[in-house]
Amino acid sequence: MKKHFLLCILAAMLSPIMYAQTDLSKAELPAIEDSLATLWNQISTSPSGDKKIELNAKVIPVLVQGLRKENSFRYPFKKVQENISILYPADSTFRIITWLIKTGEQDQMGPGAPSEKITSKSHYLYNGAIQMNNSEKLELYPLRDSTNLITFPEDKVLTNENWYGSVYYGIAEKEHRGKKYYNLFGWKNSTPISTKKVMDVLHFENGKPTFGAPIIDVVRPEDDNDGIKCRFILEYSNKGAVSLNYHEDKDMIIYDHVAPEQEEGKGMYHGYLPDGTYEGFEFKNGIWNHVAKVYTVQNSDILENPTQPDSAKQGKKKKKKRKKKKRRKG
Repeated sequence: MKKHFLLCILAAMLSPIMYAQTDLSKAELPAIEDSLATLWNQISTSPSGDKKIELNAKVIPVLVQGLRKENSFRYPFKKVQENISILYPADSTFRIITWLIKTGEQDQMGPGAPSEKITSKSHYLYNGAIQMNNSEKLELYPLRDSTNLITFPEDKVLTNENWYGSVYYGIAEKEHRGKKYYNLFGWKNSTPISTKKVMDVLHFENGKPTFGAPIIDVVRPEDDNDGIKCRFILEYSNKGAVSLNYHEDKDMIIYDHVAPEQEEGKGMYHGYLPDGTYEGFEFKNGIWNHVAKVYTVQNSDILENPTQPDSAKQGKKKKKKRKKKKRRKG
């Protein structure tokens, strides 16, 4: 009951915000930042999940107080950068602020018999907001984590009111027929045995944020969960480290190919690990098209994938033959 009550308070604090900005003194915003740093220190040292939720509810109005400051849009909040992710797109029309709270233990179903349960210490509450670049007033859209209520999240178009919570670490902007898509790359941990990397698509409809768009061509040969998706979720064993991000130099999204350790583990993503190869997406005609194997050949070195395409192998063989001939002539 206590936890439910605290969540209700949190939801009330996250009501849509559209306030006139106040011209605080220059000293006030750093003081607000200090208050946030103090709260985060208390959160990180608190052993109680309920207490962390209570402290998190205090973080939100303090943060909003700072954001209401005139010209707050560029304030970096450096003292809490380890706790809060702040990302700007290339066009600087908004910034997205996300963070998580580790709320304590939660029982999850284990990988064995249906009755098997394991205790998790990786239950997280995701938080966030989108601050628009508006010099006249604070235009802030709170992000309400609805992860537990969303079924088949790859197929859903969502709003800030029912957000598939993640902590974002990357953003890439694309445009098609005058519409801008902001591709967000995030981290998510919602089970005790697996981790997720998420590629979401943020766009604005009538000025309001919308998450997810049917523009990602997902290919998964190992099961039937493929096709055009609204977001891409890469789930894998929490024993592994997996990358998923946009690479500007290649103009591609590149991610680790993950596979089960055993053949019988197909479709059980909590057992998937990276195998040293890479897949990707290329943006063409408004769709992120799947690239089964990503090769980057530069100075005869493979940067992203240890396996070379036949053409690259043949090219290297020809170079070696030419070098041998020159040596013989010398």
